[in-house]
Amino acid sequence: MIKNKIFILVFIFTLFSCKKNFFAKEENSSDKMTIKSDTLNITYYENKKIKELELSEYKGDKNVKLHFLENGRLKQKTINFDSYPTINYEYDESEKLVHEWKEDDIGGCIAISGNEFFWNKTGNMTTQIIHSNFGKSCSEKILIREIKEFFENSKKIKSLYYTRESYEGSEECPCGLRKEFDKDGKLMSEKKWMDCDGYDFECEKII
Repeated sequence: MIKNKIFILVFIFTLFSCKKNFFAKEENSSDKMTIKSDTLNITYYENKKIKELELSEYKGDKNVKLHFLENGRLKQKTINFDSYPTINYEYDESEKLVHEWKEDDIGGCIAISGNEFFWNKTGNMTTQIIHSNFGKSCSEKILIREIKEFFENSKKIKSLYYTRESYEGSEECPCGLRKEFDKDGKLMSEKKWMDCDGYDFECEKII
């Protein structure tokens, strides 16, 4: 009788200890993920593979949401998913980072803010976009993008140009200067559009 009680106590203690020590492995695939004890939420595909996993902490980051495809591959990671700013990472079919951007509250409106980056499969940056804005209310907000495009597998700028659109969805228009460079950094062409800080949205208006 005493042995049975001891066995039951040991079993309960072991079960409790295992539950407290579930950790997510470092691999990105959902097939290799073990559900952590601090999991906030989890959803599954019909094939029982993990679709979304929300964790209070993951690899040193707080409040992380992981998005997986049905084949188990990691598609996207969002840090600080429950408030702003959020930091977002997108991965290709080989789980290499190809896109990074930040979403933030820009005065009552939610939009991409600051630097946005794109990489190719070899890990070289193809495009950098700097997001800024002006205007008080959301109905007045104008979103401006400074876009740098790079030569293939090079840090040299191929083109530099600007676009703008209203937050409420007007057509995206070129603005400011557009410059094209050769691989030696020499300016090949330059075109000037309307100023980026105006409210006129005639996209073909060239100065």
